[in-house]
Amino acid sequence: MHLNYYFLRALTDSLRDRWVGWKMGECFSQSKDELILGFYREEEQWYLKAHLRADFTCLVVQEEFHRTKRNSVDLFSFLLDKEITAVDMMTNERTFVLSFGEEEALAFKLHGPRSNVLYLKDGVTTTLFKSKLKQDLGLRLEDLHAPLDQSYEAWVASEGHLPDLFPTLGKEATAYLKSLNFEKQSLDEQWQMLQQLLQTLEHPKEFLRCTWQDKPLLSLVPLGTIEDRHSDPVSALNDFFYTYTRTYFLKREKQEAVSRVRQRLRRSYNYLDKTRKKLDELQTGTAYQQLGDLLMANLHAVPHMATKVELTNFYTNEPITIKLKKDLSPQKNAEAFYRKAKNQKLEIASLEKNLADKETEILSLEEHLEAIEEQKSVKTLRQYLKQHRLTQDHDGSTDSGPFRRYSFMGYEILVGKSAKNNDVLTQKYATKEDLWLHAKDVTGSHVVIKHQPGRNYPEMVIERAAELAAYYSKRKTDTLCPVIYTPKKFVRKPKGSVAGSVVVDREEVIMVEPAREG
Repeated sequence: MHLNYYFLRALTDSLRDRWVGWKMGECFSQSKDELILGFYREEEQWYLKAHLRADFTCLVVQEEFHRTKRNSVDLFSFLLDKEITAVDMMTNERTFVLSFGEEEALAFKLHGPRSNVLYLKDGVTTTLFKSKLKQDLGLRLEDLHAPLDQSYEAWVASEGHLPDLFPTLGKEATAYLKSLNFEKQSLDEQWQMLQQLLQTLEHPKEFLRCTWQDKPLLSLVPLGTIEDRHSDPVSALNDFFYTYTRTYFLKREKQEAVSRVRQRLRRSYNYLDKTRKKLDELQTGTAYQQLGDLLMANLHAVPHMATKVELTNFYTNEPITIKLKKDLSPQKNAEAFYRKAKNQKLEIASLEKNLADKETEILSLEEHLEAIEEQKSVKTLRQYLKQHRLTQDHDGSTDSGPFRRYSFMGYEILVGKSAKNNDVLTQKYATKEDLWLHAKDVTGSHVVIKHQPGRNYPEMVIERAAELAAYYSKRKTDTLCPVIYTPKKFVRKPKGSVAGSVVVDREEVIMVEPAREG
């Protein structure tokens, strides 16, 4: 209820003596969502901080404030050294106004995510603290009032519809009424309960900091668990602000950070499982080197134009069937197996290195989980997350250059950023031997795996690139997504087609789970 009409009315009543007759000494901002106003009278001074973030809006009263030397900008400088002549709470609105004579005023419009501070000249808004909220420009002082008929007759006429007659109660006071079985009472009984509640809200004797719905709450009525009590609104507001920002924010951001790290751990463990299975297949299966040796030792036994041949494997003394390309001679088939053997050795070495790297990464992530829990403030937590690349946006990619770039198992994967950018990637940057991927039958980014001479594309590299193609498409929220892939030489762009549109002459399809992080 720190932005509730009744609390703001109590706050402005409490601060009126601190405002009227005082002068504006400073007005500046150190971030886009925070405005600091300093007031002075003779040797005395105090500050009001307006914290206007979209996810949390609040005021804070401070006896002193240390302005940073950098990243600070003066605002509303035309009001400096001008005396405040009046403080007015707008009727039934979460807005109060500081008047500097008859011509100038500052209005604090505290509407949650759309909160703003307005400068009014001759009763009309001409300057905004948050310039993006353009609908606030031109607002007149009289527009900031919301007169309501809250009489008994209006109550009966509306058949007791609270939101229409008493929007000022807010969700907290409404929840309090519901906890008293308000809805089950007659209209007359409800009216009596309303009058008692309004008496409490308009003349609060204490201000409560509660925990309600797992969040800190500043309330004028008991809700949830009462954590602290205050006799004046200023101390209650400051206590609530620091509890919310230092305790609740820290808890929430820790939970989000832990969730991200655990997600990366799950992906890392999945990667280990897949990589170990693939490595086991390569190491336990018949090696291409052996197949080449068997063919070379039995050239005389291979029929012309054969598609397969049965031989005795002198490595195991067991029969083996070897598939052949019928348009190649036995010797050329053996040479093909030797080439594959070279690639197989490189792939095994790459998989073993990737396994070791991933195991090291898992140990590091588990250490990060412990370190995150030990952080004592939001500031140090954010510094730690940034230093160790554990922020929300970290996905293993870089945005340098015209495309998103990923590195996986020694292969470079490029992802287009827009329809026109897709054209540049596919038509101008990709070579004919690069592998091209795209989510099937939906719009999305073109993805290219850069070719490495003498090496085939490992299955896991294709799968990783397909996950990216699925993620950067309209199917990113699907459980599984079909992705087509083909050498770039089979992708062409018809003349006059729209940006990003291509025709694929030959394709294969792989089913993957959309994923940005590897």
